[in-house]
Amino acid sequence: MESGFVAGRQHTSGTQLNLFALIKPNRNRSNIFFVTCVMTDAQLYQELSALPDSLKQEVADFITFLKQKVQPKEPKERPLGLAKDKIFIKDNFDDPIPNVAGDLEKQFNELATKWKDETRLYSLPPKKINETYLKIIARGESYLPFILKDIQRGGSVYWHFALKAITGNNEIQDDFSRSRILKDAWIKWGKDNFII
Repeated sequence: MESGFVAGRQHTSGTQLNLFALIKPNRNRSNIFFVTCVMTDAQLYQELSALPDSLKQEVADFITFLKQKVQPKEPKERPLGLAKDKIFIKDNFDDPIPNVAGDLEKQFNELATKWKDETRLYSLPPKKINETYLKIIARGESYLPFILKDIQRGGSVYWHFALKAITGNNEIQDDFSRSRILKDAWIKWGKDNFII
């Protein structure tokens, strides 16, 4: 265990005193004990000036650390909308808490059914991406398990674009000629990432 020190100031009865505590390892026991002395500014300066240059640098570093520690921290700027549609506040707090996962799945199923109805006559990928599809993508990660479950149940291979947009995963290639392989790749990804 290394030796070190702690320095600070204390105001008592109108006189400014400097507290200087040496931290020394106790050779007889494994714990640390403190030796404290009360010094004036002049005595503290005298003690510090008697230190070797390497220790003076440690004292300077410690003082810099203490100054940084007491400076007010600027609040971090948080991005807006992270909890959108995830937090619900009811007018009556005695009402039961809603089943958010069930509500999300119901909302997803409604949008997915609407999207499938709107695009069932189209076979080209650009025609499959419409306003409803974009609403599903906009819901982000909250809809991932439901999209992957739909694919497991034999749903559309065109979920590929939504999954790519939501996850940022570009490892799975856009090969629509092998739709089963594409679906299986997303199902494997969902299982590997503990989503399904």
